[in-house]
Amino acid sequence: MRMRLHKSFDSLLRAGAEQLMQYPQLGVKLEEFLPRDVRRIIMGDYEMRYELTDEVIYILRLWHGREDR
Repeated sequence: MRMRLHKSFDSLLRAGAEQLMQYPQLGVKLEEFLPRDVRRIIMGDYEMRYELTDEVIYILRLWHGREDR
């Protein structure tokens, strides 16, 4: 079954990705992942964790703030 994204969520995700491409160090660095450069950013009701390398931004996890994690 294919899940349809809610339009506002899709817009939020796109805006967040574009912001990261312009400002990759925008998120808060998570010290527990050192020496990797893993960061978190809050986008509306969602939290995204991502990893920076010299050439790539990897999205590691995305979840809703009310989700039990």
